[in-house]
Amino acid sequence: MTIEEILKLRQEAGGLNKLMHMHVVTLDKDGGATVELDLTPELLNPLGMAHGGTIFTLCDIAAGSAAASQGTVAVTLDSTTTTVRAAAAKS
Repeated sequence: MTIEEILKLRQEAGGLNKLMHMHVVTLDKDGGATVELDLTPELLNPLGMAHGGTIFTLCDIAAGSAAASQGTVAVTLDSTTTTVRAAAAKS
């Protein structure tokens, strides 16, 4: 598959991507991926910030998309994220 075909598949993905309003924006031949999300109220924690699970899922989708850009089918078996600061929704 070409990188354009892989990107199209990723952009048309349903399931969790659709449920969480996440969109694969770009893939590049060097293994990079850009993923964005619409930070809707259901993706926030009770303090009004992006829920940790939302951020983790965004990272997981980006990693899988980056692997796919290299022709690799991958699933996450183990992963760790470190939060530097909270992500708040724009008003």
